[in-house]
Amino acid sequence: MTYNLIRSRRRTIALILSPDATLTVRAPRRLPLEYIEKLVKEKSAWIARKIKEIQARPKVQPREFVNQEQYRKEARQRIEERVVCYARQMGVNYKAIRISSAKKCLGSCSYQGNLNFSWRLSLVPAQVLDYVVVHELAHLIEHNHSQRFWQKVGIFFPEYRQAKKWLKDNIYSLGA
Repeated sequence: MTYNLIRSRRRTIALILSPDATLTVRAPRRLPLEYIEKLVKEKSAWIARKIKEIQARPKVQPREFVNQEQYRKEARQRIEERVVCYARQMGVNYKAIRISSAKKCLGSCSYQGNLNFSWRLSLVPAQVLDYVVVHELAHLIEHNHSQRFWQKVGIFFPEYRQAKKWLKDNIYSLGA
């Protein structure tokens, strides 16, 4: 099985399939090549299954973004409305909302309580936007992705798994 190998200062090994079904192996610098090849061979059934899943997805061409300012305005309006609503429900306070041009990280939360959202969220269904908002607000309570964090998300947005899957399947159609 062919794959791209990227070695870095990481401590773990990762098998990553891109949207075009290319396999990339990220591994620690000193990990023996034999170990990597053995792992890829052991995981070949899983890799083949995932490649079939990727190839079965409908091909979506990334959108052309002509007027980013219009998307930014729309995103700010939609996001601020949802943040105010959910922050009240969740009983959390935030400092500021910023709209960015991030392509893959559609939302983030700083330790200072600043919420950052990509303008690309103006392109997602309302349910997916709500998930991203609840996810980031939950970080004001739990600053990690622990089981307690996901329980908080589930309390305020029980359908989060479907929205998370939608994002995973459609992130590249948002211009990422």
